[in-house]
Amino acid sequence: MISGGEGIRRMDPSGLHHGLKGRLVRAVDYLTYGEMIEEDAAHLEAGGVIVSLPARDQNERERAEQILRARHASRMRYWGDWTFEDII
Repeated sequence: MISGGEGIRRMDPSGLHHGLKGRLVRAVDYLTYGEMIEEDAAHLEAGGVIVSLPARDQNERERAEQILRARHASRMRYWGDWTFEDII
């Protein structure tokens, strides 16, 4: 779970806090999903929280989704190997 200023530093939208490699990785990230990075950073800046849950298989993914929906998550995004999917 990340939130506030510390969450933004950990997320590091610019890659600045993770050195040259972080900046290079972030530059590539922006080519694919830069808008999402900006949205997530703005969400944190506005006082939001981002929760990350591991899901090793489809059953765990569905269970995590059920739990988050029951607790009124405002957005969910599944990040897989080389892919992502907006759930809500």
